[in-house]
Amino acid sequence: MNIEILENVEFGGIYESEVIDKQFTAALLKFTYRAKDRTLKDDEIETAHKQIYNTISSEFGITAR
Repeated sequence: MNIEILENVEFGGIYESEVIDKQFTAALLKFTYRAKDRTLKDDEIETAHKQIYNTISSEFGITAR
């Protein structure tokens, strides 16, 4: 996966609660997108985010809430 506009990924933590089904655990990830030479357009960010989500989803079997 080559996402040039992905500048940083931060791990925010693992969350478990009674609200979330007990067979699931929630993880918080924060993505920062940036281009050095221009302002990014919404569709560029959405495309990159979808690629990242699809890769993570297929590798680890996750689903978004």
